[in-house]
Amino acid sequence: MFLRVVHWIGVILVWFSAILIPQKYLPWAILIQLGTMMSWLMFHRCILWDLEIRMDPTFKVKSDTTSSKTSLNPETVKKSTDFLIYTNLMLLGYRMNVPELTSLFITLYVIINKKFEHRGNDDLDKY
Repeated sequence: MFLRVVHWIGVILVWFSAILIPQKYLPWAILIQLGTMMSWLMFHRCILWDLEIRMDPTFKVKSDTTSSKTSLNPETVKKSTDFLIYTNLMLLGYRMNVPELTSLFITLYVIINKKFEHRGNDDLDKY
């Protein structure tokens, strides 16, 4: 249960930290954003789900939680979350006066990832 709460806090920060976090905490917000995205590249998936599986062997990722809770098409949710993640990072960059660096990071992320879709929930069969 604890990891699910941490997971949802992380999700909200990765989607909306640019509008939720005060100016003095922006360096932490951008570190969380970049760290999360780097972990997706390094581990090819969301490591929080892996940790949850280790703590609770009965835990199974059956579906994308956001799409199942909202009854929206999973592909629509994936594209929407990609848009939120990249837009949030760009807004963080603008608020910190480093938009060039954040746009470069996004470009490199998409190139290394070999697709626009982030790896946080791209293939639930990995879990």
